[in-house]
Amino acid sequence: PQIFSVAFGPQGYVMFGNQEGIIEFDGVRWTHHSAPTPHVYDLFAGTQGRLWAGGNDELGYFEVQPDGRWHFHSLLPDLPAEYKPSGRTFSVIEYQGAAYFATSQGIMRWQDGKVRLWPDRNGRWSSFTLIDGQLYVHRGQSGLWRLHENDFVPVCVADELKRDWTIVSLGSKDGRQRWAMSFSGVFIVDPATGRLSREEGPLDQLVRTTRLNGGHRMADGSFALATSGKGLVLISADNSRLRIFDRSTGLTDNVILSL
Repeated sequence: PQIFSVAFGPQGYVMFGNQEGIIEFDGVRWTHHSAPTPHVYDLFAGTQGRLWAGGNDELGYFEVQPDGRWHFHSLLPDLPAEYKPSGRTFSVIEYQGAAYFATSQGIMRWQDGKVRLWPDRNGRWSSFTLIDGQLYVHRGQSGLWRLHENDFVPVCVADELKRDWTIVSLGSKDGRQRWAMSFSGVFIVDPATGRLSREEGPLDQLVRTTRLNGGHRMADGSFALATSGKGLVLISADNSRLRIFDRSTGLTDNVILSL
């Protein structure tokens, strides 16, 4: 009934995070590949043909077997006892040869069987983002952080970003970054100083009253936002125009969980 994440597999097929595993669509056929979790909340297509995945008290990766089916490899055996159960996985990403999982217990990095933990039970909604080759993570009530010299350091801890809601990167320009924060608005963040300023306009007004579930930059520079209640929001590359697609324009549901 719900699709939580969408990714492209190594063969170019579309993979959907669903109940008890993933659904693969090759253009004609739909195939379910199981995993030991009620839901798969996030997917990330990494290197070496791996499809990283996180669910409820489960995290690991799918890998294609000789028979063409995807098999799930759990990373739970590599976790120390104090990190189990791992809780819900909110975000997964591969960065510089390592896999990062943001869970309700904190952040975990897995690389070649070695695990490092950043405990953080305050960041209920944590999400990873790559900007200009650097890894950022929003840690809920702790604000915006980035990976620097093998550790996470704060970037902006303004009250407007210290919320347990989804945050979406709208890109960067001249060293500054644009972020859209659910029920908070659109902001410009200077990562060098941590200063935050509001970017007023139609998009800011819309985001202040909307829960965001994700975003995606299009090839022409425009941006798409997935929302709960307002459907799909498209933003022109110059930020001057908005288009909203919802049930009135043919969408089957005004809640979009992933793009």
